[in-house]
Amino acid sequence: MNGSNDNERLFIAKWALVLFILGLLAPLLIAALIVALAGPRAEDTAAPLAVGFGFVCEVLAFVLGIVGRRHASGKIGMLGGVVVLVLAIAAATVALLKYQATQAELQERFEERKTYVQERFEEAKRAMDEGLPKK
Repeated sequence: MNGSNDNERLFIAKWALVLFILGLLAPLLIAALIVALAGPRAEDTAAPLAVGFGFVCEVLAFVLGIVGRRHASGKIGMLGGVVVLVLAIAAATVALLKYQATQAELQERFEERKTYVQERFEEAKRAMDEGLPKK
């Protein structure tokens, strides 16, 4: 009975390793295929789909690695999954901070431009009012 359980854990550990490697390589292939088949307009769709697939693979590799942690391939899947997930969270945090900084800069530019346009409008309105004959 114990030998069968160990074989099952070895099988699960090997799947953890396969999913870990798949989670690293498949997103690149998915993104390249989508862009190659659908054209450059598909880049906005390809990136989230590829990253999502890789994320799911890494989470599964981590979970299966925990189950098969007695074997080397399970440990690789588990620890590799943790490293990739931590890097993914760090990259998402950096991207979010960059997005927020860009949004703040764009809002500031918009306000400057809005003020400029309002000033020009008021000048044009005054010029028209002065140029009209008085009744």
